[in-house]
Amino acid sequence: MLEIVYDLAPGSPLYFATAWNGAASFATNIKALATAGCKVIVDDVGYFNESPFQDDVISQAVSTVTAAGVFYFSSAGNSGNKRAGTSGTYEGDYINGGGAQGGIYMPSHLELFLIK
Repeated sequence: MLEIVYDLAPGSPLYFATAWNGAASFATNIKALATAGCKVIVDDVGYFNESPFQDDVISQAVSTVTAAGVFYFSSAGNSGNKRAGTSGTYEGDYINGGGAQGGIYMPSHLELFLIK
């Protein structure tokens, strides 16, 4: 993901902090990034045991840094599946956009989604 951020903001200083040493460590790292001067923080991690009804330690850290003026974005995950109804995929009309090359992924197809 850091490569994508670099492409969007070339020349910007880039920082990395892990989220995989537990929720408390993730929260500490969010605050450490803000303390280091990061103005935009992006994560692509979700803990399945996070509370949907009250702020846990991660949500509290995000609230702390955003209150200080940091922009925080949590990117969508890829852990759902269509059979269980948890895929989060668009099921409307789309047109196959053809082959796609390049990047860090294998060649694939682009999908063009239409809203009617």
